[in-house]
Amino acid sequence: MIMGSTATLWQLVLMREWMTVFYGNELIIGLVLSGWLLFVAVGCQVGDRYGNVRWTPALLCAAFILCLWIVFVSMKHLRVLAQIPAAEAVSLPRMLGFMAPALGLPCIIWGCWFSRLSALLAAHRIRSASTLIYIYEAAGAVVAGLAFTLCLAKWFDNFYILLFLSCLLCLSMAILLQRRRWAWAALAILAVSVCKGPSWDRALNEKFWHSLAPGVKVKATWGTRYGQWAVLDWGGETALYCNGLKQSILPDPVSNQGLAGQILTQHPHPHKVLLIAGGLGGLAQTLAPGIDLTYVEMDENALRRTIPFLNEPWHVPTVFQDGRRFLLTTRQQYDMIIINAGRPSTALTNRLYTREFHQLAKRRLNAGGVLAYCAVPAGENIMGPELHHLNSALYQDLASCFAHVLAWPGDAALYFACDHAGVLCRDPDRLAQRYLDLRRRDRYFHPQMFRTLVLPERLDHFSRSLQQTKASNRDERPVSYYLDWLIWLKQVSGFSAPAATLRPQPVLPIALVLSLGLMILFWLRRRSSAGLLMIMALNGLIAIAVNIIFLLMLQSLYGYVYEGMGWAVAAYMAGMTITAAAVHRFEPAPERWIPRIGLGTLVFLLTVMPVFRQFMVHSGIALFFLWLVIGGAFAGALFPLLNRLLRHQGEKNLSSLYAADLIGSSLGAWLVNFFAVPMLGFTATLHWLCGFCALALAGSVVFVRSR
Repeated sequence: MIMGSTATLWQLVLMREWMTVFYGNELIIGLVLSGWLLFVAVGCQVGDRYGNVRWTPALLCAAFILCLWIVFVSMKHLRVLAQIPAAEAVSLPRMLGFMAPALGLPCIIWGCWFSRLSALLAAHRIRSASTLIYIYEAAGAVVAGLAFTLCLAKWFDNFYILLFLSCLLCLSMAILLQRRRWAWAALAILAVSVCKGPSWDRALNEKFWHSLAPGVKVKATWGTRYGQWAVLDWGGETALYCNGLKQSILPDPVSNQGLAGQILTQHPHPHKVLLIAGGLGGLAQTLAPGIDLTYVEMDENALRRTIPFLNEPWHVPTVFQDGRRFLLTTRQQYDMIIINAGRPSTALTNRLYTREFHQLAKRRLNAGGVLAYCAVPAGENIMGPELHHLNSALYQDLASCFAHVLAWPGDAALYFACDHAGVLCRDPDRLAQRYLDLRRRDRYFHPQMFRTLVLPERLDHFSRSLQQTKASNRDERPVSYYLDWLIWLKQVSGFSAPAATLRPQPVLPIALVLSLGLMILFWLRRRSSAGLLMIMALNGLIAIAVNIIFLLMLQSLYGYVYEGMGWAVAAYMAGMTITAAAVHRFEPAPERWIPRIGLGTLVFLLTVMPVFRQFMVHSGIALFFLWLVIGGAFAGALFPLLNRLLRHQGEKNLSSLYAADLIGSSLGAWLVNFFAVPMLGFTATLHWLCGFCALALAGSVVFVRSR
């Protein structure tokens, strides 16, 4: 159980740290999980083949703790170790090269630990040793997930979570081995946490930000449930950063006043205005004079820590809630709804750019109301294929929901949508008059600027270019953040072209055909043990795929996977623990229940998207996690049944079933998070998972029922 708790906590800390390094992109979740599971499987096999009595739990525990801290400190110095030039983004090849040893060392040790514990329990003639460890590990993961979400992620940084994890391991070894030196080690960790913890944590965070470029001064740094924030002074410019990405200059009156003038003049009489996101740089305060402005911000702590750098008091009415959830629950109607969420490179941001969000915002607009988008990455005169697809999807989705759409080109494009004719304006003189009617007193913007900003030929050319190719961005197929990720790859390493060529490739069909071929080969050679391991691998693939899909759905629906991943892990592992323990306790007949579990999993996969569509309309987070528990229940029931069959066949490799589960899960995490969801969307991915589930069901008939 301690193993499950510590492994889950370390996994969650790893994903949070890598999301900071990888600019908050959720695709890192699949990469971390894939590498984690693969190296743990390697560790299980190493422990089975080469393990001996010298590999004591105490030795493996000490090595595990040491590796955790080496990896954690190395991640803070990633840019220095990988020799990344100043201000250059971390490229994917360099990140993968660093990730292999960073995940490999602790995960292989942890896999050896599982193998040695199985051997020790088997030596004491404990029945189903692997199943018992599997159950207690899942139960420990539940405890860790709940502790992470309810306590650790709310009040402590990753540094303190890792100190807690190390202390927990030392105390468990002190109790289990009755060794005082482990208790002294735990006390030493507690003393370090109290005396040196704050200064060491601050120093590590500052080292990470200093590695961005020479001469960077860290004015403030903090962590919240949504990411890692910092205020940096670089070359005399003070800017706000989140997860490694620049959010805004602090303060930025020049950009904010120009943006406010361009936005507010697209409505003849903007009185009641809603701003969603992007107000931390001062845009909310710039918009506020003369209108009834409400600002919606998810991260209260980020706003509180940023206000001192804006050089003026905060008087804007603010609602601390997810913007999408706010629109779903409020009864207020607005003249303008402004989205300033920045580049949609993550699911957290992309959820404000989908067609379903446009429809939701439309219901909260008064007659003649305007929906406005700011700071959409585009191009002043020319755009690459990824940027063009991104902007085309936004333009065409807006056109499908509103009668009139105005696209304003630039390095950061503006989009305006309205259902009434005559509201949106592209005439410089009328825009100047609307600006004068607002009676604004902007120092850095003048109404005569509209003559250079609004050029009819450029507006027409930009709009025509966005209608040339068909594109869409949906909640069920959030392609926007994947395309923006390709843009980032091209900018930092020229890696976009190889990645883009993978889009039309049949990656999932090839994986399904290879799985079918292996299944047929095992059947022809009468390798029933290998067939059962294949069923376990397919179950692992489906289980991790469902887990990742629900994590991405959690981000799309509620917007806090950075903290909420602990809830998701706890719910999923709770389902696994309950069913695995029930099967182990009551010992149902495998030849009857394995096919039934496969059929139940198939039905569950078919219900995920209908339930997801209900989540998009209704605020039902409890039902969301209940569905995760059900998914985990189907995944956890298979392990003890297959383990019993393998024991009856005289299988001596105690960790082979667990290793097969991990290998299948590793492949599933890589396929689903890196290829399937970004390229195909949720619905098509679940359909392919149904194919893998059908294959596992057929294998259960061939290798289980036939016996």
